[in-house]
Amino acid sequence: MLTSTSTTGAIQNIEMKVEDNSIKVYANDYLLYQDRGVSGVKTKYNTPHSYTDKKPPVQAIIDWITTKNIQLRDEERYHGEPSKFAHLDDDKKIENAAWAIVNKIYYHGFEGKGYYSKEIPQLITDLKSQFANFCVQQISQQIGVRSDATMVIIS
Repeated sequence: MLTSTSTTGAIQNIEMKVEDNSIKVYANDYLLYQDRGVSGVKTKYNTPHSYTDKKPPVQAIIDWITTKNIQLRDEERYHGEPSKFAHLDDDKKIENAAWAIVNKIYYHGFEGKGYYSKEIPQLITDLKSQFANFCVQQISQQIGVRSDATMVIIS
């Protein structure tokens, strides 16, 4: 599946059910935003979703940084001067990084990845085909059609 871009594993938590003569797809609501993208306050994308007055939740970003064990660095060799954050403890560094990410997303949004808008229609087509083949197989077994038969005569 899409494990190379999955960060929490939730992207794979998709459930499909047959309801009211249709196939319905259930997933975490934020996966829709990952699929379509979200416009920021300054940078716009071709999406119906946009940030206006609320920023993304900082705690979600803190949790993501912690869960993924992302190592934060601000070393002198990268910037040519001593770190401005050297005096901060790890929790404060994570919080500062999370706020930087939140602000980046708020102002510039993110382009949609198109995971589901590309894959779900094909998946539904495949399921319909498999279901049709399954039905033909079941009916054939019930009426005793041989697998090498070229014609069926029901009398």
